[in-house]
Amino acid sequence: MNTKDILAKNLTGNKNLSKDQIENINYELLWYLVSDYFKPNEIQSNGMTKKEYMIKKFPSEFTKYVKDNPEIADNYLIKRLLTESKKVNNTEFDQITFKNIGSLTDIDRSNISKAWLDLYESDKHTKFAEKLIMYNMMAYGFHITPKSFGYLSPVDYFARLNEDGLSFNDKLLELQETTDTGLYTQFINQFLRNNWKNEFYVPSIDIENIKDGKLDETIKLSKKVHAKALDNGLEGAMFITIKDKEDKTLYRLDEETSKDSKDYTYVKDTPLGIKNISKEYAFEEPLTSVFASNLPKVKKTTKKITRI
Repeated sequence: MNTKDILAKNLTGNKNLSKDQIENINYELLWYLVSDYFKPNEIQSNGMTKKEYMIKKFPSEFTKYVKDNPEIADNYLIKRLLTESKKVNNTEFDQITFKNIGSLTDIDRSNISKAWLDLYESDKHTKFAEKLIMYNMMAYGFHITPKSFGYLSPVDYFARLNEDGLSFNDKLLELQETTDTGLYTQFINQFLRNNWKNEFYVPSIDIENIKDGKLDETIKLSKKVHAKALDNGLEGAMFITIKDKEDKTLYRLDEETSKDSKDYTYVKDTPLGIKNISKEYAFEEPLTSVFASNLPKVKKTTKKITRI
């Protein structure tokens, strides 16, 4: 059984995957594997992780760089890119997007990739072109959307990547065929946290089924209730959401505590990515979201001053 077979079993239990779902999982698995090359958790000189820097800082740097280097304004790639301001779930950020002005012809795609490669091979703009590739991987991965442009990245760039004597393609093939449990366990964790609002993968249970009916950091869920709510062949879903009216809260199964108990114990967890905007992956590493809306809200405390 290879990684993809194990993924399907652990993600969906006895439910059948559609063609589109299989394609989506393949894209996200590839994204996760490729992150091994781009090191999203690597700390930069500015104290940020590479992922955080790319998402939060690079879009404004991109705008400034193009303005400060007018010689690239007519580059076939640069002409098709723009920076847009976004606000999702009270999180504000800029995003580099592709100008969607209709279907691209094969000639268009070839010209854009060549223009990108020209920037990469130039003496002056190599780092800028490479950052654009990294930004795409951090923001969009391999998903093709009207706003993404990673699929236009120059093939030559990836062809030159090498790790432990293996080419980029050979390394990916090796990782996809491995049965190492650590590889797919971390991917499943990140996949479910990125897709936590999709009830096909992360089932949702009404708050009335929770003992005490409170969304504490740790909650108990009767295995009998769990089995009734989750008719998918999974003995304890790895993640669930608790639905309270229109709101959902993400919880992760505490397998050790749940093992010999009549209840499943779930611990509150944080989502990754923002739906339809960006997803977050880091190869075989724990991952914290760079989007503030995914993180626990910090309660403000007021110090009580006693006057004497």
